[in-house]
Amino acid sequence: MKLTAAPKQKRYRENLKRKGRHNTMKAKNRERMQNFRSKLSNFQREQYRNHDAAARKRARAASKHQSNASFGSKQSLGKSVKKVKKNLPQDPAKQKLVIQAIAQSIGLLGPS
Repeated sequence: MKLTAAPKQKRYRENLKRKGRHNTMKAKNRERMQNFRSKLSNFQREQYRNHDAAARKRARAASKHQSNASFGSKQSLGKSVKKVKKNLPQDPAKQKLVIQAIAQSIGLLGPS
């Protein structure tokens, strides 16, 4: 079965790293891109900057959207929940009252 472009490129990069030529290829690419950007006309340079800025904005929005939770992982959220549950009263009715009061104080529930 033939490899598609992505696996071929991945294999090529791994091969370069194994042979120790990865940094030289990065330097060549950096020089090539600097040369390319220096030859752009003013209009092309402005288009390039706008396109690059839009791409960065999309990437930031995507990464911000992914990490919407306050906690970095499920484990840290679970740890916080466990701490709170441990410090609640033993009586289920009192637990409910305490949780409702907290929810109202932070605005999750309307005043009742």
